[in-house]
Amino acid sequence: GPLPPAPRRRAPGLRGGIPGAMPSLGAILWHPQNRDVSKKLIFYSFVMVVFPLTTFFAIHDQLKGWRYRDAWSAAGAIVAVNCVIAAYVVMAFSEDAGEAAPAPPAKDRTD
Repeated sequence: GPLPPAPRRRAPGLRGGIPGAMPSLGAILWHPQNRDVSKKLIFYSFVMVVFPLTTFFAIHDQLKGWRYRDAWSAAGAIVAVNCVIAAYVVMAFSEDAGEAAPAPPAKDRTD
């Protein structure tokens, strides 16, 4: 007959974890080394959904009776998306450079 399904392996460090198993996404995102980046990712993902939708419906509500109301609302949502992307890029480039791995020391040359 058919083989029984393989047992699920849990990530190491979690209750019942098996050493060598692939860690779960949650374990990776909330690892202390990744926690700050995960918070930023979740925040900007939330803003990427909420800000354009809010912009679309706010403009759509304000332009009642306009002929191209949907087009202006969509354009506003596109501008909102681009603002979120720009804010994310600015945040990424303005992070403390000290967080990067230090460069190896230069070797003394005795030529």
